[in-house]
Amino acid sequence: MFTSRTRLPHFAWPASPVFQVGALVVVLFLVQWVPAEVWAAYPELAITQRFLCDVAPRILLLCLMLALVLHLLERSLYKHLQRGGAVRLPFSLSTGLFVVLFGCSKLLMLVQSRIDQFTRGQRLALLTIALSSAGGLSSLALSAVGYPLYQLLLANLLLTALMTLMMLPLMGGGRQDNLLLRPDNDTPFRTRCLAFLSGGSKLVVNMTLVISVMESLLQRYPLDSVSVNRLVWLPERFFTALGFSPEYTQALAYHWVVKNLVNRDMAMIGLAEEGWLFQMPTIEQFLVVTQFVSIVGVSTVLIIGLNIIAMFGRKGWPLFRLMPLAVVLSTLLPLVPVLLLTGWR
Repeated sequence: MFTSRTRLPHFAWPASPVFQVGALVVVLFLVQWVPAEVWAAYPELAITQRFLCDVAPRILLLCLMLALVLHLLERSLYKHLQRGGAVRLPFSLSTGLFVVLFGCSKLLMLVQSRIDQFTRGQRLALLTIALSSAGGLSSLALSAVGYPLYQLLLANLLLTALMTLMMLPLMGGGRQDNLLLRPDNDTPFRTRCLAFLSGGSKLVVNMTLVISVMESLLQRYPLDSVSVNRLVWLPERFFTALGFSPEYTQALAYHWVVKNLVNRDMAMIGLAEEGWLFQMPTIEQFLVVTQFVSIVGVSTVLIIGLNIIAMFGRKGWPLFRLMPLAVVLSTLLPLVPVLLLTGWR
């Protein structure tokens, strides 16, 4: 029986990461049992429903996998250094590797205590590479809505590799101490898993809110034809110049605008829901994936900007001032593989 002096266990408090992760898992489990008739009554939440049922559970599973990868890497590095070994990797290689695996936010967490060691060029390169990526291996969760897993993985690798090569002049040559990974033999695997799951849970909640709100607004207050024509004019000309059929160019341009102004996942899920994308030839389908899989967009930039302020404080101001230039560079990056592959077609 509870009394006024009864103290709940730490994990039972709403602010506890265990409570937050457990609550989200329960919600995702219950969502799977919602009858289709109920979802059909809310067509304005079709993309949100697909995200919660198919994509969100995979994000949490991928967070567990990433926790295992980082745990093994840091333990292996610790043992290697204990045996008298040394780890000297190119800054560009270590940055690209971590962006491919963990994405932007985790990369910022890894460099939080060492941001003063980076030059201005290295900060710009790090931020640009992170924004131009697919957000780490968590992007593979989009395979739940029909995107081929190998295309998502290849696009993630290709975008990160191209931007890393383009940023080499800013990152410095030669080999240097790895500034991203630190030996760790003290953090228990359970603690690391909980930290990754907590971060993944917050990501799922934030994305669900953004997708549901924007989807409802677009359904109830659709853009008038004049606004649509103004927004999609340039991307529509771009997709036409690449050789896509006229029947696809307007839809691709519209979803590209949604991706950049609203949310990457909302655009890609909406694109998959229409079905015609997976009827395209493989090379054209992959070209589309490279245009949509990067995380750069208005909502993402706002979230990452707030994360920089929250994590770095005053030290993050030099990094924050580089955001506009990094956004421009990371937006233009996906054009490179498209132009290359289009030339081979």
